[in-house]
Amino acid sequence: MKKEKGAICYFDELWKTVIERLFREFVCLFLPEFGAMVDFSRGYSFLDKELQRISLPSPKRKKFVDKLVKVHLKNGEEKWILLHIEVQGQDVANFNERMFIYFYRIFDKYRVKIVSLGVITYPATGIFEYRYEFFNTRVLYQYNVSKIEETKEKELLASSNPFALVCLAVKYSNAAKNDKELRFKFKRKLIRLMYEKGSSRDEILALFEFIDGALGLHDKVLDAKIMEEIEQIEEECTMPYVTSVEKLGIEKGIEKGELIGDVRFAQLRKGLPVSDKKGLEKLSIDELNNKLKEIGE
Repeated sequence: MKKEKGAICYFDELWKTVIERLFREFVCLFLPEFGAMVDFSRGYSFLDKELQRISLPSPKRKKFVDKLVKVHLKNGEEKWILLHIEVQGQDVANFNERMFIYFYRIFDKYRVKIVSLGVITYPATGIFEYRYEFFNTRVLYQYNVSKIEETKEKELLASSNPFALVCLAVKYSNAAKNDKELRFKFKRKLIRLMYEKGSSRDEILALFEFIDGALGLHDKVLDAKIMEEIEQIEEECTMPYVTSVEKLGIEKGIEKGELIGDVRFAQLRKGLPVSDKKGLEKLSIDELNNKLKEIGE
């Protein structure tokens, strides 16, 4: 169970990274009509400092990926997009309220028009909107919602958008759960699709990092088979994109990300001060393992 908490922390980081590296593909997949209005040639800005000023504390054991982005439209206007991605595999009672609070805080502080999007990665039910009513005072807040589990596998497989593979990785991870053989089967399938759909080395590496993390096998034999598969595909396609150094780096990054999550969760459970994440990132894998031993895990 302890290991699972670390994996969740790393999964959040995977989402943040893939959105930043494949932002255009992300927008065009989840908000195609809006994506057609955006002038991506003028660039876009991730407003991390602005978001930090109005950010909400995450509920205990609930993980969110929040991104605030400024884009330019083809008609010359500037717009801000609030991207609020819920990546925990279970329902969150106050998610609609959280979306609404982010909306009014951004509007109140910056007075800009906002497009809000919630991407739900678990089999969700219920209504995704925020309602408030008291003594003839009413508020109804509705926003864009995409439920990955409700997207048909056939449609994602047929999509030319590389970000569809991110959605498939989520669906397959949910379906396989802890079945290593099934996770291996899904991962192998996505690796092949990755080379078919990825049009550049950067896209391939961004997709590989997400797929590798979302469908982690934690099995040296199966991991070796995946690496052999990649080498075979790259020989067939003459596309030497994922070098052995990068494979090792991603593998170590996943291990380190999970260990950082383990340390912080263990500290929380023991009632100890929780270490700053950036400080833990400076430690080596051996140092993180030693820290876990010191905590008594």
